[in-house]
Amino acid sequence: MVSSASESTSEPSSSVASMDLSAPPALSPPLSQVYRGTSPSCIIQCAKEDVSEEDMCLVEMKAHEVRTVAMSALFKKI
Repeated sequence: MVSSASESTSEPSSSVASMDLSAPPALSPPLSQVYRGTSPSCIIQCAKEDVSEEDMCLVEMKAHEVRTVAMSALFKKI
């Protein structure tokens, strides 16, 4: 029983052995490419789906700020 435990720890796990530590992490495409051609109302609607009613009541913003805030909220999801 002791010998089998030492044998199992001597080999690296397959998930660790298959990791490529030299590769850089994948980057998300810029928002200009992701949402190019998407209407502002679609962007605002997608962002609104993830915001609670309580949070919406707490935020006060002007009409021209809505799209910017929606893009920022969606950027965090990417």
